Formats: sequence, structure tokens, C-alpha cells
Amino acid sequence: MPRLLAGGCRRPDFALIQWGSRIKTEANNKPRFLEALKGIASKLNNTDWDFSVDPCSRSGDWFNSTGFLMSNVTCDCSYNNHTECHIISLELMRLNLSGVLPDEVVNLTYLQNLDLSRNFIQGPIPASWADLPVFNLSLQGNRISGTLPKELGRMPKLKSIQLEGNQIEGPIPPELGNIITLERFFISANNITGELPSTFSRLTNMTDFRVDGNNISGKIPSFIKNWQGVNRIDMQGTSMSGPIPPEISLLKNLTELVLRNCSIYGEIPSYLGQMLYLKVLDISFNKLTGQVPANFGAMIALQYLYLTDNMLTGALPPWMLKNKASNKVNMDISYNNFTGNPPSECQQANVLQPCLRKNLPCTTKPGHSSLFINCGGKRVAVNGDTYEDDSFQIGTSTFSLSDDKKWAYSSTGDFVGNENADYIARNASQLTMAYPDLYTEARLSPLSLKYYGLCMENGEYTVKLHFAEIVFTDDHTYASNGKRVFDVFIQGVKVLADFDIRNEAGGVHRPIIKDFPTSITDNTLEIHFYWGGKGTTAIPYRGVYGPLISAISVTQTRRDHDGLSTGVVIAIVIAAACLAIILMIAFYFKVFPRKNVKGN
Repeated sequence: MPRLLAGGCRRPDFALIQWGSRIKTEANNKPRFLEALKGIASKLNNTDWDFSVDPCSRSGDWFNSTGFLMSNVTCDCSYNNHTECHIISLELMRLNLSGVLPDEVVNLTYLQNLDLSRNFIQGPIPASWADLPVFNLSLQGNRISGTLPKELGRMPKLKSIQLEGNQIEGPIPPELGNIITLERFFISANNITGELPSTFSRLTNMTDFRVDGNNISGKIPSFIKNWQGVNRIDMQGTSMSGPIPPEISLLKNLTELVLRNCSIYGEIPSYLGQMLYLKVLDISFNKLTGQVPANFGAMIALQYLYLTDNMLTGALPPWMLKNKASNKVNMDISYNNFTGNPPSECQQANVLQPCLRKNLPCTTKPGHSSLFINCGGKRVAVNGDTYEDDSFQIGTSTFSLSDDKKWAYSSTGDFVGNENADYIARNASQLTMAYPDLYTEARLSPLSLKYYGLCMENGEYTVKLHFAEIVFTDDHTYASNGKRVFDVFIQGVKVLADFDIRNEAGGVHRPIIKDFPTSITDNTLEIHFYWGGKGTTAIPYRGVYGPLISAISVTQTRRDHDGLSTGVVIAIVIAAACLAIILMIAFYFKVFPRKNVKGN
């Protein structure tokens, strides 16, 4: 069985490769690739290679895989009747290498696999790399900048290009559509702009396409119908828009389709229900209306269905409840406008909260005028205020009500790529900030996190949101390359857009407090943290993304009297003042009757 390379590409069959014992000191190509390796080491600031040891010997740091680290130089010494060695694979992963991408790589003219992922490498991709015969090019999780060189379109054998989690900007060159061998295209979490090139219609070997978390615009292209072998498409969090092209139903091998937050309007197209082999369908956070198509019940392979936060109506289809009851399909259909009573199954583990509605009414007399929550942490007193315990662990989409029924929260979604993800972040180092107990833990969510203040007095309030980034690092390691971006809404109004805690606070492990005035008119406060698909998703490991909140404080600044709105209260006060003035004038003229002015 061939060994898998990082990213899933298969290593070529090296049955004819001869190691160490086959290497001849008289090999005429050895000085050439040694000079190339020395140049590569210099550009990457790699001081681990010992050039007194043969790079093809599979010893020392020339071939070392320890835990997550990888420093492997792989040679094929079967050339020219076993008298020539050539480097065919260079894997330097998670070594925290700095420096820039080396031009010297082009001197490794037999290189098939180049993996420099999860380091701290900066600078642009050299255009000279277009001459490399590589099958796999992986640079994900670095600080690569600049634009994509159009010259890469000349790479004749490239099957996989993985550039996610960098700082690449500008449009995708249409020349990349010339790489007809391309199967995997990962460019998520960069600063890519413009539309997808129409030349991508030629990429008929595409199997995995991920462009999420960029500013790519334009319509979802119909040319994806040409990708008959594609099994995954991720376009979430872009500036692309619907409609979903009908041609997508022709993709018989597609198993994962993620179109979250893509400005898709109208009813859910029924032709999606014809995709019988689809396992994951995410069309959440769009503007979809109408009912769930009846033929969705025939999607025999469906495992995850996300319809969260649309404007869907009608009763829940019977097949949904039937499938949920048998644990067949995990669904998140929360925050829609479904009619009827929530089903009894809404608390089952696999029924991801159809009982969550757009509003939570107060069924008792309002009596709360403040709220303090230590999100993800234990109960703690700060400056005379007690922040409530929010340390209970949750799994996937959940609705939780506090013991005193004073507040609640809901979390929706799954951390893709990390089934064992923790929904509470915990800081491992000592925090030197004021009130560290508020920031040592934080609540996480992969998609949508809502906190509710319940049965609160109507009036004016100040909401303070406490943040500190405690997952990423602030050093020159790949763990510092992570970027968390999310939005915040209070009472349905967006108060923070594309919020980056580290940028706002000036670094990691630093607190920042955001204050917002708000009004409560229906006795319920809603604070919504929402991930729209932007930022990195695989640094320092897969499944690290989404909103993070450390603590919440809510204090009343003005109370509405007797449940009346502020405007009504003001009108009553003005009317009462006017009446008082009239009565005073009447009293004055009654006590001091007007004198005859004649003769005065």
C-alpha cells in the first residue's frame, strides 16, 4: 500500500529506490544537489541539516519524523543503473522554519513532492518554480505573500496545490486553468479577490476544491459541472452569490458541498435532493425561504445537513424526525421560522435543535436588570460583581439554560476535521493581565454562538464583551499564523464585523473589552457571535476557528417604567410637566387677582 503524503497525496511507487548502501560517492550529480540543499537551508534558516552526512542516507535530520514534526529528504538512487541519486521528495513540516521560499529548489530537477507546510516562511512564491516536475506542492500555514504567479500554469504534472492559511492576495491567474492534471486546489483563508477564472472549466480531474474565507466574487459558476470526479466543494465565507446552478446535481461523486454564507436567496432548489451520494450539505446563513424539499428524505447517503439561520417556514417534514429518531442524519435547522410545536425529539443528541426559534419569549414576570457570565469558566467575583459559571462542556449543537433560568446560550455546528474538538479554550501559560480569571478559559463555537439574557427588565443597557486570544501564539512559530475572524450582533444589529481579537488587542493573551449601548424592549437580550467562514481553519491544527468569547457583562443604565417604552415614558413626563405649569399659572392668578391698571 503506498504511503500517503501530507495532504493525502499518494507517494509514488519507490520499489526501485535503493537507499544508503546503493549510494555511490562517485555519483556525478551529487555535488549539484548538495549545493541546492545548502542554498535551500540558507534561505529557510534551517540549521539542522548536517552536510557531513549523506542526504540520501536516511539518517540524522535528513530523515526524521517525530510526532507531528517532519524533516525528510527522500532520494531515488536507481537512475543510470544505480549510479545516480536524485531527490524526489522534500518534506519540512512543522519545523518553524523562517526565511523565504528558495529559488534553489528548481535545481532539484527530479522533485515530485515539496511540502513546507506549517512553518513561518514569508515572501512570494518564486515564478521559477514553474519548471518543477512536482506532483504535490504544499505551503499551507505559512506567511506566504504576494500574488499567485501565472507561471505556475506551466507546471505539467501538478496534481495538488495547497496554499491555505497564508497571505496571498489578488486574483487567481486564468493560466492556472491550464494545469489539466490538477486534482486538489486549496487556497482557503487568504486574501484572494476577483472571480473564479472561466478557464477552470478545463480542470476536469478536480476532486477537492476549497476557496473558502477569501473575497472571491461573482456567481457560483456553472462550469463546475465539468468536474465529474469532484467529491468536495467549499465556497463558504466568500463574496460569491447564488443561485446554486442546476448543473451541480450532475456531480455524482460529490459528497461534501459547503455554501454557507454565500448570499443565496429564494427557495431551496429541489434538484439538490437528487444528489443521492451527498454526505454533507451546508447551506446555512443564507436567505433561503419556503419549505424543506420533500425529496431531501431520499438522500440515502446524507449524514450532516445544515440549514441554520435562514427564513425557512412550514412544519418540519416527517422524514426529518424519523431519520433523527434513528440517528441516521445529524441536522441543524435552528433559527428559522418553522411552524408548529417543537418536537419532543428536539433534545436528542442528533437533532440539532429544531426547537431553537428566532425569539425566546419571557413566560414569567421580568425581574433582572444585570447579567454577568464567565464564558467557559467557573463562577468568579470581580469588582463586586459575580460572573456566573459557564464551564459545562458541550458537544455539537446545543441549547443550555442556566439553573436560575436567568440566561441561556446556544451553540451550533461541528468543528470540521476535528471530531474530538473542545468547545472551551484553556490558556496553558500564566496570564499577567488584570482579572485573569475572566480570560483563562473562553467559550468556543464552530458556527453560531448565542447568549440570551432572559426575563430582563425593559430599558437601556450597556453590554461589555470581554475577549482575549488564548489559542494562538505570538512567537515566530507556525502556531502564530492562525487568524480568527467572526462577527458580533447585539439585538440583531451587527456591532463588530470581521472582528480579529489579536489585531484589536495588539497581540495574543491581551484583554480587550468592547462596550455597546443597547435597548431591551421585549424582556430578552440576544448577543450573537457568528463565524462566516473567514480566517484560518487548520492552525495550529485542523478544527481551530470560529468565535471565542471570554466574559459578558450587562448593566442597566435606564429602566422603562411599568413596562412602557422609552418614548411613551418621555411623552408622559412632558405631558405631566405641561399640566403642572398650567396649574401653577391658574393658581397664581387665583391668589393674586389682576389689579385695575387704570391710574397706575
